[in-house]
Amino acid sequence: MPAPWKDLCAAVQNGVTLNKNSDYLTSSVSGWHQLLRHLSLNLSMAIGQPVNINLSRQREKDADLNFSEDCTYLAKESSLKAEFNIPNAASRLVLSADVLRKVINISMKLEAPKDKSRATASINWLSRQLKGTSHKNLSIKAFWPKRIPETMASLDAVLENPTVLIPPNVSELPTYLEVVRVVDMGARFKGAKTFVEDVSTQFPKFYHDAGQLLTKWVALAPKIKKKDPEESTIPTIFSEAREVVPTETMDINVDVDHEPQT
Repeated sequence: MPAPWKDLCAAVQNGVTLNKNSDYLTSSVSGWHQLLRHLSLNLSMAIGQPVNINLSRQREKDADLNFSEDCTYLAKESSLKAEFNIPNAASRLVLSADVLRKVINISMKLEAPKDKSRATASINWLSRQLKGTSHKNLSIKAFWPKRIPETMASLDAVLENPTVLIPPNVSELPTYLEVVRVVDMGARFKGAKTFVEDVSTQFPKFYHDAGQLLTKWVALAPKIKKKDPEESTIPTIFSEAREVVPTETMDINVDVDHEPQT
């Protein structure tokens, strides 16, 4: 990160209102974009597949727009954020740097199964995928329908008891489940060199510990329904008996061609 990164962090920590056109903010966004390219390249080399920064069509075509919108986001949210596309991964990998809290967040968000009868079954579907990995700083966040607040708990707690994610008196299934790692960097966050070092370490580590293990939920193919459990034949549109007219009673008119008489 550039030297003005330290000034940006100090301004946020002191409650200064950020100006999206200030030199330390634009320099920090420029350094952030360079870091993102570095992260995607390193992970691409590690997995042998191309990892791309996810951008809208407008941003991808217009570098100035991409830069400007990140400057606006940083000035408004005191945070930087990016998403990465990884081939065949369960979802996009999201990286954010919270300047105010001095933490980095790395996460992947998956659609929760819809074929479960209980919320605990949906939660177990995800947590069991991570059972054999390093649980350090890993948490699971559950998103719920009907304006029910999100819930979050450590992976260890969820593996021990999945009900820790279920709000009281809620019988609905979660809509999404997110695996999150929050890394508190403390004083290292504002260091131009230490920030890059820690992010460069934690980014591929999250993918190793969680991302590469996750599988998205896929609905099962529908099965043929049978009227009678003991019936062995597969029902078709011709299954019902139909009335057949005997050929003996049918009035068949046949035109016979005769050769002309001479």
